[in-house]
Amino acid sequence: MLASGGLDSAVLLGTLARRHAVRPLYVRCGLAWERAEQRLLARFLAALRARHGRRVAPLARPRGLRHCGRCTKCAERQHAFAAAGVPDPTRYAR
Repeated sequence: MLASGGLDSAVLLGTLARRHAVRPLYVRCGLAWERAEQRLLARFLAALRARHGRRVAPLARPRGLRHCGRCTKCAERQHAFAAAGVPDPTRYAR
């Protein structure tokens, strides 16, 4: 399961870990807050004490991979940059 330090990931992870073997995956993209987010996620998993819970498997996003530019997360990113009046440095596939 793809996990982050967000509340939605924590709720989903906690619910699934009670019933299934869960392997949390965290994709690193080189963002400034990733270390803190990974530490919080690891603490949450330790506190969860789910018998099927496993350690987080961090994955690096392959270099050169572009965001799709069409999904809701891409739309949120584009909107945030536009609202801030800052150019979006993200490379999109489209």
